[in-house]
Amino acid sequence: MAIFNLPFLDKLRKAIEQIVVLSNVAAASTTLGNGQQAVFTMTTTGSSGARILADTDITIYMDSISAANAFPGGANIDMSQWQMVGPFNDWGATNNINNKSRLFLRNISAGSHTVVFRGQCRLIQNSVSLGSSSA
Repeated sequence: MAIFNLPFLDKLRKAIEQIVVLSNVAAASTTLGNGQQAVFTMTTTGSSGARILADTDITIYMDSISAANAFPGGANIDMSQWQMVGPFNDWGATNNINNKSRLFLRNISAGSHTVVFRGQCRLIQNSVSLGSSSA
């Protein structure tokens, strides 16, 4: 029969929950006319200065934030008028301590629209101290 140390398991659960950290929400917007393009870049860096493992959530909207205006597939979006590449993590732009996520958007023929960018990152960072200290 196994005996579980419930206070220990509760502390372990809380420690594991704190491993994954949410970044601040990144926000940007720009106006794109026919033939214009933009590259949105979101850089996430851990607070400890150590390497991070990041998973980025990015959504682009046309004119206002609503599901109908989300790229791709929103009810108000005609993707034949837009070219979208990404989002993707740019390995060549990172310094191995941060995470750079990019999204390319080109307005082919949709007329003039404001493009709204929102992104957030879930990350795991190594905050374990190496070495020892004494008081």
